[in-house]
Amino acid sequence: MSLSRLEQIAGFSKLPLDRQTWLQGLSHAHGFSLQQLRFLVEYSLDLNCWDMGGLDRFYRPDVLGKATGKQAAAKILSQLKSGYEALKNTQKPYPA
Repeated sequence: MSLSRLEQIAGFSKLPLDRQTWLQGLSHAHGFSLQQLRFLVEYSLDLNCWDMGGLDRFYRPDVLGKATGKQAAAKILSQLKSGYEALKNTQKPYPA
């Protein structure tokens, strides 16, 4: 049995199971490139570290309109990145 592309990305297995499942579903639905998946895993790891939930908090499929394939994947990545960047630039409490 071969590993999925997500499972090959460093850190993916460290995410909570529900976030792994969500990313796998998103990946399957929109066919992200390996580089895009790496960004999504990195963003997810940071959100987990900051105890800020998952990327699903920024996911709004209605913005896709009629976009499909690579165009849809790019729109979704942009949307998730915008939400991530907004949180990244705020002050976060870290455990002592």
